[in-house]
Amino acid sequence: STQGVSSAASDVYKRQTEDAWLCVRPSGTEPKIKLYFGVVGKDLADADEKSEKLAVIVKDLLNQLG
Repeated sequence: STQGVSSAASDVYKRQTEDAWLCVRPSGTEPKIKLYFGVVGKDLADADEKSEKLAVIVKDLLNQLG
């Protein structure tokens, strides 16, 4: 299942699935957006592989934005 939370009060967007999560928020001190993500794997190698794949997806999406 997928859950999405967006809070206008704190300007934080979080998206979570069973084995990954992504959080986007503005920096409190600089004019930039901060992005965090994590994954859950069967073991460290699986988590590393999932993390690398998610990083590529996120970078591609960010490149499409600008």
